[in-house]
Amino acid sequence: MNKRTSGLALHMAVTVLIALAPHVGRCQARANVWYFGNHAGLDFSCAPPVPITSGMADLEGCAAICDDGGGLAMYTDGDTVWNAAHEVLENGTGLAAHCAAFGNVSSSQSAVIVPWPGTAALYYIFTTDCNEDGNVDGLRYSVVDMSMDGGQGAVTLKNQLLFAPACEKVAAVSASDGIGTWVVGHEVGNNTFRAYRVDAAGLNTTAVVSSSGLLPTSSGQSTRGYLKFSPDGERLLNISTGLATELFSFDPVAGTITGVLAFTTSDGNYYGGSFSPNGQVVYLNGSNFEGGTGLDQYDLDAGTT
Repeated sequence: MNKRTSGLALHMAVTVLIALAPHVGRCQARANVWYFGNHAGLDFSCAPPVPITSGMADLEGCAAICDDGGGLAMYTDGDTVWNAAHEVLENGTGLAAHCAAFGNVSSSQSAVIVPWPGTAALYYIFTTDCNEDGNVDGLRYSVVDMSMDGGQGAVTLKNQLLFAPACEKVAAVSASDGIGTWVVGHEVGNNTFRAYRVDAAGLNTTAVVSSSGLLPTSSGQSTRGYLKFSPDGERLLNISTGLATELFSFDPVAGTITGVLAFTTSDGNYYGGSFSPNGQVVYLNGSNFEGGTGLDQYDLDAGTT
C-alpha cells in the first residue's frame, strides 16, 4: 500500500504547505490565499499561484481565510490576527495558541478560521496550545467582526474554553447541509475526538464525542501532529508523532468519527499530511525537529496495510 518517495528532505515550510489548506466550506474562493512560515505566502487566485508576503513570521501552524469574493479577510498564527492590509486587528493579540515554553507560537495546528454562516463579517478562530505548555490552554475560540474599527476588523470575544487539555491539532469541514461547519479537536492521553458545529445560530459548545482508534501509552505521545479531512469530508486523518497515523470515517450529518485504518511503516514518525484532490491518495511527511524527513504516498484503493 505504501509507495516510498525518497530523497525529499522537507523543511518546515513544506510541512505547513501540505497541511494548511483550509477545509471551511466548499467555496474555493475562501482558500485563495495561504500564508505560512517566515512572511511567506501563495495566492491561488492566479494560475500558476503567485508568491506573496505577509506580516507574520511563524514556526508551525497558521491559518488564513478569504471572503466570499476571494479577497483576503484575515490571517493568524494563533496568537495574533492580521487583516488584508497586514495590520493587527483591534484586540487582535494574545490568542490562546501562544506557547509560553518557547516564548512564541508553536503548535502543530495553532488555529483554524471558520466563517459564521449567514453573516458577511463574522468569523470564529479556534486555537490550540502547545505540548511544551502541557496543552493546558486547550481548544479555545475567539470571534472576529471584520466590520469593526472602520472595516479593519476587531476581535470581539477572546479565548473562550471548549475543553482542556487538547492536542496540538484542529480541523474544520463542511456539514452535510453545505452551510454549517464541523470543527474537530482531540483530547490528550486518550482516543477521544470532540466535534463542534457552527451554523447560522453560531457555535454549539456542546460537543459530539467519539472515542475510536489507538490509545497512546503516554499523554505526550499523540499531542503533536495534524487532523486532516478528505476533500469530500467523509474521511479524517489523525497524524500523531510517536503513534501510527490513523484513517477514520466521518459522518458530516451527525459529526461522529468511527472505524480506523492504521498506516504501518518502518519509519512512520509522521507530523503532517494531506489528501489528493480525488481523496484516493494520502501524502504523509515527517518534520525535521521530530526526527522524520521524506514523503510517503499511500494509495487508499490498494487494500489494507
